[in-house]
Amino acid sequence: MSTIVTRIESGGGATVKNAPLTNTEVDRNFINLNTDKVETSLLSVTALANTVVKRDAGGSFDANSISLTTPLSIASGGTGASTAATARDNLGLTLDSTVQRYDASLESIRTDTGTGVVYRSGSGTTQTRATQRPQIQALGVGTAPSATTNDIRCTGEIFASYSDQRLKDDIKVIPDALDKVMQLSGVTYVPNAIAESLGFLPKKHVGVLAQDVEKVLPEAVSSAPFDIMLFEGTEISKSGQDYKTVQYERIIPLLIEAIKELNREVRELKGVK
Repeated sequence: MSTIVTRIESGGGATVKNAPLTNTEVDRNFINLNTDKVETSLLSVTALANTVVKRDAGGSFDANSISLTTPLSIASGGTGASTAATARDNLGLTLDSTVQRYDASLESIRTDTGTGVVYRSGSGTTQTRATQRPQIQALGVGTAPSATTNDIRCTGEIFASYSDQRLKDDIKVIPDALDKVMQLSGVTYVPNAIAESLGFLPKKHVGVLAQDVEKVLPEAVSSAPFDIMLFEGTEISKSGQDYKTVQYERIIPLLIEAIKELNREVRELKGVK
């Protein structure tokens, strides 16, 4: 074995270069040669930067210099690129209708055979709502959604329910319509503190009072949507206050009959049949 030499300091602080070390000095300053071994061929490459170290068939170490900034070629199992966009180009991939960006949350539901609606949660993850009743913050149909939570904007018509006479039985004209209208009040108002705490903006509105409408036309009154929750398949008041709302389109039949009653009174006063 070759003699281990280094720069040491000996008596008087003098510096001696390339002086052989005694076993005692080696044990004290480096390692105990009786219990440890030094792989000199490995020590020769430990200071190299940006290298791949491998042992050849003969047991010796060999260091191959590489550049850490050089992308691994496609032939070697890489993409030959340092950016995602270039990697897609090199591999012949595009983000279109045939090849999409990998989405772990979508992959997790790929084999889901259950029914439901797939949607993005507030955190950006993809989830499946078991029931087909998705909830979104705002909706825009044919236009951008409103910045105000819970608003619905539509550039076209909104159609709901049905009005066909052939689908209706027990048809009756609303009685005393004019008297009922006289019990209603058309008002302007602004949301109070409770309404604001529920998310309603403090701006001026126009409408009627649900409690007034309920007395004369309960069919036009229902539970306020913001206050509804499902409990064991039944809708209940989320707050326990049973807040109400009015379906304004259902007041129109009452107004029609009230106008007709008023017209009859006018015609009688005028003596017109």
